[in-house]
Amino acid sequence: MERKIFEDLQRKTMKCFEYFNKAPIIECFLINPLGEKQPVDEPLIVEIDTGYDGHVLISEHLYHKLKLFKFELPEEKQPIIETASHEYIRARAAYGFLEIPNLNLKIRTQIETFEDCQEILMGREILSNLIILIHGTLKRLCIFK
Repeated sequence: MERKIFEDLQRKTMKCFEYFNKAPIIECFLINPLGEKQPVDEPLIVEIDTGYDGHVLISEHLYHKLKLFKFELPEEKQPIIETASHEYIRARAAYGFLEIPNLNLKIRTQIETFEDCQEILMGREILSNLIILIHGTLKRLCIFK
């Protein structure tokens, strides 16, 4: 089984990124259902968070800037998020796109926020669709495509 995994990886393209924070990061853009991109010029720095089981969590300010409130999921489909302090909060969410320009990759995903949220995180729902290698001692994040 492991041999097959490594053979499959050898056929894929790998792109690596250095990071200087405690957690790995990646640069990306977010796009609303109308195709409007934020930020416009420079990509966002998004922290890879394997402890967050959601899709993409963004600040409430960026959520409004993307006008995602116009495309929100019905209340009964809004996710419940567990915070780092183990509180449960009903989040607001809408579908949009995550674009990773260095990989020429665009993923349809749920974009989430909650009141007073200041973080920008990529969670396990996105990571489960990627093959990634986090090399902590070298502070490198590698993504296979």
